[in-house]
Amino acid sequence: MKTIRRLIYGEVLATIALVALGFLALFCFLTWSMSCSTWAKTTAWLPPPTFTKSGMRCCM
Repeated sequence: MKTIRRLIYGEVLATIALVALGFLALFCFLTWSMSCSTWAKTTAWLPPPTFTKSGMRCCM
C-alpha cells in the first residue's frame, strides 16, 4: 500500500511540475511576443521621415 501511495504522489508531483512548466513557457512566450510586437511598432512600421521644401521635417 505504501508503494502505491508513493507512485501516486510521484505522478501527482510530476503532473503539477509539468503544468507549472507549461504556464512558465506560456508566460515567457507571451512576454517575448509582446516585446517583439512593441519593437516592430516602434521601428519597422514607421514611415520614412518626410521633409518640406525648406528642409524641415514634417510630422505625419
